[in-house]
Order: sequence, then C-alpha cells, then structure tokens
Amino acid sequence: MNDMKPPEQEEVSQAAVGNRLIVGNFNMQIQMPNQASISTTGMIYLDDDAPTLNNRMDMFRAVIQRQQEIAEIPTLEANIEAHDRQIEQLETQLEIVNKKQKSGKKLVSAEQQNVDNLPGALKHLFESREKGIRKIADLKKKHGIA
Repeated sequence: MNDMKPPEQEEVSQAAVGNRLIVGNFNMQIQMPNQASISTTGMIYLDDDAPTLNNRMDMFRAVIQRQQEIAEIPTLEANIEAHDRQIEQLETQLEIVNKKQKSGKKLVSAEQQNVDNLPGALKHLFESREKGIRKIADLKKKHGIA
C-alpha cells in the first residue's frame, strides 16, 4: 500500500523552541578579506510574518558585515606598509637616475623610462596609501574602535 501523501497534505517538518515551532532556517555567509569566511544560521518560525523574518535576516546580515569590515582593517594596514616599501624603493630608483642625469651621463632607455614613469607610479602609490588610511579611520569610527 502507498503511504505517500499528496503534496497539499504533506506535514511541515517542525521543531519547537520554547512554544515556537521552527519550520526552516536560513544561512548567510560572507567572504572575509583574509580568504576566511564567516557564516551564520537563523531560524524561521511558523508564526513569522514577512516583516519579522526580514528584520531578523537584516540583523544577522548587519552582524556579519560588521565583522567583515573589522577584519578588513589589518589587510588595509598591511597594504599601507607594502605601499610604504614600494614608495621607498621607487624614490631610491628615481634618486639614482636623477643623480646620473645631473652628472651628465647618458641614461639608457630603461632609465629614461623610469624618469618618465616613476613620478606617476609614486603619485598612484601615495593616493592608494591615503585612501587606505582614510578607509581605516572611517571603519574604526563606524565601529567604535580606538
């Protein structure tokens, strides 16, 4: 004999929390800047209406997004340190080429290309560095981090 019920009569799988019946769950996952991820799971109750469920999901999303943003700070700090090293290297290269040029020696094509390209590269690094510093300050302010 066939014990299968028609779809309209299927029972909803339920578990109880207190006096609320759980009829499902939702999962959220966010990729972190350091290649890790953070995830959370929330419950859907039988008596949830759409606004209640949306509010719960918004709350979960806000919590994991905050953690994602806080985890971005060390990555930004590491990028700033890398920019500082690159700036120092490029400034040294530019100084060497400028000294050679001022001494009257002819620059080889690669050196001339450095003279032409290094100022723009330095400007880009300084701008990226400042952007990172501002973003760190904004994130710390937003999340109340000293």
